[in-house]
Amino acid sequence: LTAATATLDRVLAEPDHWVATLRAVDGSAGGTLAWSDTEVVVLTSALPTPAGGATYRCWIERDGQRSPVGTMSFADRIGYWAGEMGPWGGPPQAGSRFGVSLVPAGGGATPSAVLVAQL
Repeated sequence: LTAATATLDRVLAEPDHWVATLRAVDGSAGGTLAWSDTEVVVLTSALPTPAGGATYRCWIERDGQRSPVGTMSFADRIGYWAGEMGPWGGPPQAGSRFGVSLVPAGGGATPSAVLVAQL
């Protein structure tokens, strides 16, 4: 959580940064996504800590194609993930979506999104 907070501080200090609200299925605010040209951070207190080997996976969706970009960690009730923009191929483009899905242990079908930001 310390590293994610430091990333958030760096992102918000950049003159060109963006912030989007992650929304739950019912449309309520569920977290924050912030990014610059080089880094990204996700914070939420709206998700329960996953149980039974499940995990929350972050993804970016462009032209209907989802690409995993990271896995959420938890400290108490705060879910977080921070990373570099390199694996994304650059900043998200208008019309893309960023999401978080609960991935059951053992995999399976494409999981449903639990939090989504329309970019």
